[in-house]
Amino acid sequence: MSPDVLGSEIFAYGLDVIVHFTCRDLNRVGMESRALQLARMGMKNILALTGDYSGKGFGGQGKPVFDFDSVILTAMLQQLNHRLYAAGDPDGFFTAAPFLRSRPHKPNPMPSTKSWTKNNGRGIFSRHPAGI
Repeated sequence: MSPDVLGSEIFAYGLDVIVHFTCRDLNRVGMESRALQLARMGMKNILALTGDYSGKGFGGQGKPVFDFDSVILTAMLQQLNHRLYAAGDPDGFFTAAPFLRSRPHKPNPMPSTKSWTKNNGRGIFSRHPAGI
C-alpha cells in the first residue's frame, strides 16, 4: 500500500499529516506529479528529504534517481505554490528540509550552504513563495 493512501485516510479523520517526500526514486516529472496529487488530496505538510543512497532493489539491480535533492525539491514546491494560488487554492505547501553539511562515509548529493542560500534564502522552513 502506498503511504499516500494511508495518509489520506488519516487526513480524512481530521488529523494533520506530514508527508515524508524523498527524491530517491522519482525524477522531477514524477515528483511534480506526486506533489500535485498530494495537494489535490489536501496533504500539504511536506518534509522534503533527499533519501538514502541504496543499490538494492529487485535482484540487487535497483538504481536511485536523485534528480533533485531536498533543497531543490523545496524550491520546486515553492514554485508549485504559485500555480496553486493562481488556481484559487488558498493554501500552499508548508515545507521543511533537513540540512546535512556532509556525510563522509556515504555519497553526498546535498549541496553546500552557499547553494542552499541561493535556492532558498529564507532558511530551512518556508511557507509562501513570496517569503511572507
